[in-house]
Amino acid sequence: MKKYIIILFCIFSLGLVAQEKDSTTSKEIITKNDSLNLKTVEEQPIFPGCEDLAKENRFECFNVKIQEHIRKNLRYPDNAYQKGYQGKVIVSFIITKEGDIKVDEIKTDYEDFRQEVIRLLEKLPKMIPGKQEGKFVNVYYRFPINFKLR
Repeated sequence: MKKYIIILFCIFSLGLVAQEKDSTTSKEIITKNDSLNLKTVEEQPIFPGCEDLAKENRFECFNVKIQEHIRKNLRYPDNAYQKGYQGKVIVSFIITKEGDIKVDEIKTDYEDFRQEVIRLLEKLPKMIPGKQEGKFVNVYYRFPINFKLR
């Protein structure tokens, strides 16, 4: 009887492992290692509104649009404001082959800043993806955001 219980448990466990494997294969996990750098990719992703510019001007436009997005949408977290917290946040994200934004890493000492940066990234528009050798690719981008009280 104990032998059958152990065998059933093993079969049940194998079934769970197989289900977990199947569910993760349907979702692509994207990391910095699977991505090209924004500065080195053949055709950089295009921020909406930069489509009509010459290829060599799109990177500058991309940076300007990111800065505008931050200025327009950044809200200093109330808790951080009340406690007088200030600091630099290093933001890394990936523009996927589909043009979506995926958070890669956010380096900060304060959780409130981290949550605000996630909110900002979620508000970014869908991009036109970058290309390498004529194929859409994931592109990695990193920049700082300074939280300063005035």
